[in-house]
Amino acid sequence: MECVSLLESFCQRGVAMDIRTCIETRVSTRLFNNTPIPHETLYDIMDAARFAPSPKNRQPWRFAVLTGPEKDTVVHICRNGLQAAPQKAGHLMGKETASEYNTYDIIDQAPVLILVFNAFPSKETLNHYNRRFDDANMQAIGAAIENMLLRATELGVKSLWIGDILTEAKLLEQRYFCGGALASGIVLGFSEMVNRHLQRNALSDLIIFDGG
Repeated sequence: MECVSLLESFCQRGVAMDIRTCIETRVSTRLFNNTPIPHETLYDIMDAARFAPSPKNRQPWRFAVLTGPEKDTVVHICRNGLQAAPQKAGHLMGKETASEYNTYDIIDQAPVLILVFNAFPSKETLNHYNRRFDDANMQAIGAAIENMLLRATELGVKSLWIGDILTEAKLLEQRYFCGGALASGIVLGFSEMVNRHLQRNALSDLIIFDGG
């Protein structure tokens, strides 16, 4: 059964989606319409992040919720930044092929962009770089993001977890959260597109050691 029809089936029956179904039907969406997300739905999705595990219960995640003109301003900043300094996307052959451009188009389409920050980067919190401290925080932030994506799936909201936004991390940190470190971005919205699942590796291919 296609993901969309499965979600619609749950919604029509008024049945809460079980966690296994939610995990298996979550997909990345790259084509959104501009239908706004109701305020209560958006904050329901974000509230799921609070229940993720974190080192020493630090809860390092912080969010900047961007909609309307503010989101448009960020897209403009990011596009201009890449045009002015294409070397930021150093892994690419040329700025015209940068995946960042496609990502900024996706953000432009969708009604909501959430910037996710690490509130406790080691350089600020410990006054020196500590990889273990930063890695632990980032693992927790990843768990918080996944909570949000799964809750969005349950509510019929499409999502995309984006990393290309990190190209303009310094500018976005200065604008929204001085002292924090940009970790990622999440695009949320609605779409008529029927998402197809990517092929996943078999579990047997992922286990490198099993038992004694």
